[in-house]
Amino acid sequence: GRSLPELEASVDLARRTVALGRAARAASGIRTRQPLRSARVKLPAAAHGALSSDPAIAEALATEVTDELNVRELELIGDESEMVERSLYPLLPVVGPRHGKAVGAIMAGARTGEWRLSDDGTVEVGGVVLQPDEFELTARARPGHEVAEEGGLLVALDTSVDDELEAEGLAREVAHRLQALRRAAGYEISDRVRVAIGGDPAALRRLEPHRDWLADELLAVELVLDPGAALADADERESASLNGVAVELSVTRA
Repeated sequence: GRSLPELEASVDLARRTVALGRAARAASGIRTRQPLRSARVKLPAAAHGALSSDPAIAEALATEVTDELNVRELELIGDESEMVERSLYPLLPVVGPRHGKAVGAIMAGARTGEWRLSDDGTVEVGGVVLQPDEFELTARARPGHEVAEEGGLLVALDTSVDDELEAEGLAREVAHRLQALRRAAGYEISDRVRVAIGGDPAALRRLEPHRDWLADELLAVELVLDPGAALADADERESASLNGVAVELSVTRA
């Protein structure tokens, strides 16, 4: 079997991945209930390219990370260069006195991007090796991504949302509002309900593929999707604006 410390390290790594993914999502301004296509993750060298050396545990943790971050897939990447663009800033006050004549070559290499970061945290540039206290690295996410990183762990969220993902996000938002209406009406968790969703015709067309999922989520024996839909005998109703789209929600006990 696997050792407990090893398991704890894997769980901790997954937790840190979730925390960084959430930070990237917050920075992007994309709300949590909007599903995203993928999170691309570069693990620290010590992880040897896997969340756990036990495939079953690695898979369970990956599932947990994708659920927590609301992304369709978790992709482990070996090289982050496709996700981030790094710039090297040699710190002149430190580099000048230590490297004298080589400063010109160091600055030129930094400017043109001809430098290499080594695993030990040093940088080779302009024919010399700079120690970690002699430079700063900045990272900028490539277009369509939001990046957060810490201690060798990097998470890049794919922030491009297509129509399909947007429709799923709308369905999640509608389900969330209707669950709140169920609670406001004082229903038991097991109570079956009837639901009507009216409002913007284009939005309702986009909800149509998610009709069965919505009915399952809400324990709805009947779910009407129609611009003018409203339950005459509704226990609770709400006019909501979701992503700038007007919908009319009503719910009653079945």
